[in-house]
Amino acid sequence: MNFMKKLIAIFLVLGLVSCAISSKNDAGFEKIDKENISEIYIKKGLYDSVKFAFNDNEKKIFLDLINEKAQLNLLKAKPKYWIFVKFKNGDERKFKVIDDYIGENDWYLKTKKAKLFQEINIKN
Repeated sequence: MNFMKKLIAIFLVLGLVSCAISSKNDAGFEKIDKENISEIYIKKGLYDSVKFAFNDNEKKIFLDLINEKAQLNLLKAKPKYWIFVKFKNGDERKFKVIDDYIGENDWYLKTKKAKLFQEINIKN
């Protein structure tokens, strides 16, 4: 009987923790201040040397997407493209692009605009 109480307590804690994790990113990605950005570019692979810079319109579309309040989904997937945001202070953020998803770490936003960023790499 004592074992069952402990087992129920463990499942209860795991359930609460998983609920907290799944609702953690209802606010979207951490916002990016456009004044602190030095460049944004896309690459096919994480370590590729070939990169294609975003023009001003593409930067605006990307920043509007990242800065909007949105529900993020937790996914594990291999990215097709990588978007890098370089800041004036030398810091960098990496975003993954997979079909209709843009993500950072394992949190992804579903958007039809993801294809637009993939086309930047394809057209160049």
